[in-house]
Amino acid sequence: MKLSFQNRIFIVVGIFAVLALLTVWTIIRPKYEASVITEHMNTIQHLQTYAIEDLDHTITSWSDVTHFIAGQVTEHPKEGEIILHSMIALHPEIIQIKIQSPKLSDELTSQNTSYPLPNLQMNDSLWVRSKIDSMLHVAWLKDTSAHQNFFATQARFQVQNIPFILTVVWDAKKLNTLFAELPLSEGYSASIQSASSVLLQNTSSFKTTEVHSIQDNTDALQSMRQNKSNWIVLTSAFQTVQLWMIIAVPEKTMLKPVENLLLYSTIFIIGLAFMMFVFGWILTLQIKRPIVRLVKDVQRLSNLDFTQPIQIPAIKDLRNLGEALEQMRQALEQYQHPNNNELHYADGSKGQDESSDTTA
Repeated sequence: MKLSFQNRIFIVVGIFAVLALLTVWTIIRPKYEASVITEHMNTIQHLQTYAIEDLDHTITSWSDVTHFIAGQVTEHPKEGEIILHSMIALHPEIIQIKIQSPKLSDELTSQNTSYPLPNLQMNDSLWVRSKIDSMLHVAWLKDTSAHQNFFATQARFQVQNIPFILTVVWDAKKLNTLFAELPLSEGYSASIQSASSVLLQNTSSFKTTEVHSIQDNTDALQSMRQNKSNWIVLTSAFQTVQLWMIIAVPEKTMLKPVENLLLYSTIFIIGLAFMMFVFGWILTLQIKRPIVRLVKDVQRLSNLDFTQPIQIPAIKDLRNLGEALEQMRQALEQYQHPNNNELHYADGSKGQDESSDTTA
């Protein structure tokens, strides 16, 4: 197929634009997506690790206090009430301490007057065993009437072969703050759960109950689909208790930089192609016009019309061709009119026609 110079430029620019878009969408996009997801999940994993370390540190500290109280009561059972009051004074985050025995009807309770009396339902299913001490259990509790969360530690000990259960209720505001202030992206889901139930979760449409169970001290990365959205789920275990923190982030949120890259790249390529189209159209127009004029002048010459001077193009590459055609036109015009003794050249000079000279 014979194509004009202008059409050739347009085809080349079009092919360039299509190849550039295909390269961005099929080669650059997958690699950039994988890089963004990996970098994002590494950041989330670091944040999750730091949060769990802070939570573990607080839980360990409260567990040590619970062990200390149990040890003091075991050594000084007659001073149990004094010990409980003194521990509340030393640790103002303690809301309530309770000692009871399945073999005795009486119980010893000490209440921190800075807090209202909590109305807690301490079901056995809420307690989670400690990884450090099998005799120690913890639980995240919620007072539904006050809409407040509490954390409880429970230890078992014996006094004179009588089993006792020590329960310490703590203000969970510190733990909740550490959990709630995770600097994650918008739309993420964060939760703390045991093997049987979700203990704490932020507002999210993600259902953590569908996350596959994992073994202790194991970090797991999963990809799940919920509510017509793909989620990347990272699960990490606590070091002190049998709890897991689960963070789920929608892929759409993580891939916003990729979408922006594709959008800006597509706009840039289309804009560049449009500019090249315009530039090519102007360029071919600048070349086409003098060529069309030269073609018309040559057609007049072919019709033996040598009266119209050749229009010399301004383009340097075509100027020599125009000057050569003008010289040819002048020569042909001279042969057509032999009585004209002067030749007019393209540079404006005149010459004497030697054929018209006479010999004396």
